[in-house]
Amino acid sequence: MSHDTKRVIMGYEPEACPGDWHLLRPIVILLVIAYGPANGRRARHAAMVAYQFLHWYRASAYRSNPATQLSFTEFGELDLTVFDHWISDSTFIGTAAQRTVRTQIRRMHRNSQPQPALQLPRIPRKDMPLTAEQVGVLRLMVSSQPTLARLRAGALTFSLGLGAGLDSHDLRYLTTRDIDLESSPVTVTTHETRMRKQRTVPLGHDTSDLLRRGLSIPSNSTGIKEGFLFPQSANGVNDMVKQLINHTGIEYSIFKLRCTWLFSLLADTRIGLREMMYLAGLTSPSALIDLLPYLPGELEIDPTVVASTSLVDCVVAK
Repeated sequence: MSHDTKRVIMGYEPEACPGDWHLLRPIVILLVIAYGPANGRRARHAAMVAYQFLHWYRASAYRSNPATQLSFTEFGELDLTVFDHWISDSTFIGTAAQRTVRTQIRRMHRNSQPQPALQLPRIPRKDMPLTAEQVGVLRLMVSSQPTLARLRAGALTFSLGLGAGLDSHDLRYLTTRDIDLESSPVTVTTHETRMRKQRTVPLGHDTSDLLRRGLSIPSNSTGIKEGFLFPQSANGVNDMVKQLINHTGIEYSIFKLRCTWLFSLLADTRIGLREMMYLAGLTSPSALIDLLPYLPGELEIDPTVVASTSLVDCVVAK
C-alpha cells in the first residue's frame, strides 16, 4: 500500500461529519486497510462505504444491544444477510452501485476474519546430525573409493570433519605439521585467522586409523601447495568432497560432518559450554542451540539456561 493511499485513509472524514464519527473512525480505518485499496480514490470510496454501513448498523434493530460500543470484532462476526438489508434500506446507494458496494463491504468482512495459521511443509533441516548407522555407511563409502586421490580426499575429510569438527575454513589452512599422530588421542591444531582463534582439538569417533591412511597417500593435485593437506580455498575443499563416488543416498558434506561432531559434544554432558565453544571455534552458542532439539527424547532441555557456564545445566534427566 502506497504512502499516498495510507494518507487518504488516515485523513478521511465524512462530508457531514456527524457526531458518531469519532466513535466509528478507528473501525473505518481498520476496515479500509482490510479491504486493501489499490489507490487513494478507491480508499476514499471504501471509507465512505464502511462509514455509511457502520452509521446505519450502530443504531439498527439487527444489533442485540445497540447501547454498547461497536467494535471491529463485532463487524467480523456479522451475518452476510445484514449487508443485504442495509443495501436495500439505504437511500444513498443507487441501483447501479449496489453490486460494487456489496462486493466492497463483503470483502472488508471477509478480510477482517481471523486468518488460520499458515502450515508450512516440514523440510529437513540442513544441520540435522547423521545417525550412527549413517556414519557407518559413510565410513565404508570413503574407505572404498576407486582411486587414490578420492580415497585420500574421503579419508581426510571424514576423519577431520567428523573426528575433530573442522570445517572448510579450518581445513584450507591445515598442514601436516598441525597433526600430532604421536599423542594419545591424536590432536589437530588449527591456524588462527581473522574468523577464529587457534585451538587444539582431540580426534574422536575412532577416526585416527582413517586419518593415518589419508596422510599416507601423497597429493598429486596441482591445487594443493606443498605441505598443505587441502586447497587454499573453501570452494576447493568442497570440490574435493564433490569428487567422491557416493551411491549411499546419504548427504556427505563437511558441514554435515561438523554438525554431527557438534551434536556429539552436546550429548556428552561432561563437557562445559566454555570448553565446547573453544573446541568448536565458536564465539556464540547459537550453532549449539540449533542442535538441542535433536538430543535424545529421554533428556529434557531447558533452553533458558543454554547461555550458562555449562551445558550440563541445560540437560536434566527425567
